[in-house]
Formats: sequence, structure tokens, C-alpha cells
Amino acid sequence: MLRKLRIRMTIICMSILIVIFVGVIFVINALNYKQVNMYADNVLEILSINGGHFGDSFRPDKEPGFSPEVKYETRFFSVNFDPDGSVKMVNVKNIASVTREEAIEMASSVLDYEDDERGYLDTFRYLVNKNPFETQIIFVDCARQIGIARIFVNISIIVMLATLVGLGFLVWFLTLKAVKPIALSYEKQKKFITDAGHELRTPLTIISANAEIIELESGENECTEVIKKQVRRMTEMTKNLVKLSKIDEKENIKDKVDFNLSGILKDVLSNFNKYIETENKEISTDIEDDIIINGNISLIRNLFHILLDNAVKYSITNIYIKLQKQKNKIIFEIKNDSLYIDNNDLNNVFDRFYRSAEVRASNIEGSGIGLSIAKEIILLHKGDIKASSIETNGKNYFLIKIIL
Repeated sequence: MLRKLRIRMTIICMSILIVIFVGVIFVINALNYKQVNMYADNVLEILSINGGHFGDSFRPDKEPGFSPEVKYETRFFSVNFDPDGSVKMVNVKNIASVTREEAIEMASSVLDYEDDERGYLDTFRYLVNKNPFETQIIFVDCARQIGIARIFVNISIIVMLATLVGLGFLVWFLTLKAVKPIALSYEKQKKFITDAGHELRTPLTIISANAEIIELESGENECTEVIKKQVRRMTEMTKNLVKLSKIDEKENIKDKVDFNLSGILKDVLSNFNKYIETENKEISTDIEDDIIINGNISLIRNLFHILLDNAVKYSITNIYIKLQKQKNKIIFEIKNDSLYIDNNDLNNVFDRFYRSAEVRASNIEGSGIGLSIAKEIILLHKGDIKASSIETNGKNYFLIKIIL
């Protein structure tokens, strides 16, 4: 129990930290890349104003964000086209890594395929200036700035991962102190339920025995019937509470073996046949033979008993059972026609002690613990259990579906 709580709390804390760190890293790097774009665009604007070069009037000290060396360290080139698309002028004096032919090819590709005025071609930021007399395309080499930005991204990711690993160990250590009081309280609660269950057995047995003595001396009457009915209800509830408490203690299943699930289901069904006939109800089955599963036989038998008892108890006339293997999954479905179906109740049917208002108002006995036990058994077997309501031929049906 303590380990489960620690794992859950650690996952929650680390998920929050990951979201925060990723958000911060994304924003910082997005701003960094935006700064690279802004710098390149400012350089392109100056070059555009001066016809494709910095010009003698350019004063770095008068331009915010520029170093005095910007005029000498910036690598750029430009290509001018006539209105008919022929090359008018090529300026590659300020770059060594691009030849005249490569400059024309890059400018032509921008002119032919790019509709944007600004953009990137590889690591070159470009600006397209159009007028009635010519089209000028200016390129600025941003390889150094982009390289620095990428290095910053890599460093920030590495730092983030290292920090998260360190915080993960710290959170794991701190969760021990955080969840220990909760775990102790939960353990005390389970111990109380178990002890109370054992302590209640004796008074319930005495009450039941005295009711029988009264019936022997004075005959059966309404009062003794009510006493016996409530004793049976309390006995069943106590037994289920103790059973649920024991299941809660399990973090994983012991005594797991391979067994015939189809055979277990048929065996449990045979024990219900007389009860179903007595209740004047019908049951239909579609059980695939020899489905093998690895699990705890006792828990699975108890699961089928709970679900069948629930279906027979709350059905009007019909119960349907289906067990099939589909690929690597085992599908079990049990449904019954019922008057007591409310879509708002479906999310709560597996809660402990939950019984809908309609069921409480009826004469159907129950404690609201059975389906809680069923869910715990399925979770221990790493399966999934869901409840739903469906309508077929004008009838409402309550369906429980299990996937193992």
C-alpha cells in the first residue's frame, strides 16, 4: 500500500514538473529563435534600404542591438532580377561560401517557389523586394546564430533531464514521509474492519440463536422474521467487508496458476441453476470452451459468484452471459434486464456501499459491496471492468463487461 501511494504521488509530482520544465524550455528557446529572426530581419532591412549593402552612412552605434563589428562579420549576398525574370546583377563580394551560380540558383528557387516576402532557405534568411523595375532578393547567412541557438536547445534539454532525474530521486525520498501517515491511517482502518468483522460474528450468532429460541417457544412471527433477515444481511455485509479488506492488502496476486476459465464459469453457473429456477428467471450463455488464463482461481471463482448473484438478484426475467477470447484478450460480458437503470448511476456502481435510490426503495437485499470486490479482483488481474446500460427490443439492460 505504501509503495503504491509513493509511486502515485511521485508520478503526479514529476508530471507537473515535466510540464513546467518543458513549458519554460519551450518559451525560452522560442524567444531565442525569435531574437535570431529579429536580428536577421533588422540586418536585411538595413541592406535593403542601402540597395544590397551597408553603405557608408551606416553607423552601428546609432542602431540598437548591433555591435560595432556587425558590418564586417555579417555574411550576405544579393541577386537582382529584371521584370522578365532575367538576372540583372549578382553581389557575392561579402560572402565566401556561396558562388555566383549558387547565389542565382538560390534566388531563383525563392522567386519560383516561395510566396513569402521573408523566410529561410537552409540557414539563410532572405528578404524579397519588388518594384516595377526589378526584384531584389537579399540573403543573410544566419548559420552562426542558428548554430548557437541549437546548441542552447541541446544544453537546455540536457540540463532539464539531469534536473528532472535529481528531482525524481528527491521527490521519491520526500514522498516516503508524505504518505507514511496516510498509509498508517489506511492500515489502521483495514485492521479495524477486520477486527470488527470478527467481533460482530459472536453477537450476530447470539441474536440469531435467540430468535430461533423465541420461535420454538412462541412460534414464528413478523418480529422474528425481521430479526433473522437483518442478521443474515449483517452477516453477509460483515463477511464482504472482511473479504474486501483482505483484497485491499494485496499489491499483487499470489498463488497464480494457469487454469480453465471456461470450466470455472460453468461450475459456478451450475451452483446457480436451482436458484435461477426458483426465481422463475431464464439464463442464456455463450461460453467458449477451454479458455486458459493465468490468475488466482479462488478470486476468479468469487468474481463470477458476485456477478451472477448480482445479475440474478436485480434482473426481471433474463440473464445473458458471454465468454470469448478475441486475439490476446479475454472478453466476459454479463447483462440482465432491469428496471433500475440510471445513466448517472453507472459511474458509481463500483463504489463501496453504493446503492441507487430506486434499489434502496425496493425490497431487494444488498450491501453495495459486491461490485466493489469484483472491481478489486479485476484490477489485481490487470484487467478492466466497465458498466453500461443498453436498450434492446424496447427493454433496458444492465451490462458489465470485463477485459482480461
